[in-house]
Amino acid sequence: MSFDRLKALGYIADLKTIYTKHPLIRRLREVEHILSSGRSIQDAFDQEERRVDARVARLTRTRNAAIHGGPLSPSACDSVVDFARALSLQALSHAVTSAMSGTDVQTVMDQRRLAEVQRADDLRRKATLKDLFNS
Repeated sequence: MSFDRLKALGYIADLKTIYTKHPLIRRLREVEHILSSGRSIQDAFDQEERRVDARVARLTRTRNAAIHGGPLSPSACDSVVDFARALSLQALSHAVTSAMSGTDVQTVMDQRRLAEVQRADDLRRKATLKDLFNS
């Protein structure tokens, strides 16, 4: 069974009606707001960029503490484990793509970054939601 994510976006208003008294309503309202214009999509990208930068900084501090014998609590490790796992899976995916295509890893990473930058620019300029799901 497949799920058409783009088509599903057209049903946010219906979902808001169905989930009026459900905790999911808050996220539905946020998604509706974010997707309402190119400006709001830009704001969401900016906010996500700040969030990722903060997590990278936390991951870097945790790594430095582990390498240099600084204080490193289990809660500090717990705070970065999901993010570190996601980054490692992306790195593994790039390595596999590199091996399968015969392209060096740096080129694969650069191409992926350029594609994501282009997708973000398209969303900012046109706010065409089909651009959100193109890979």
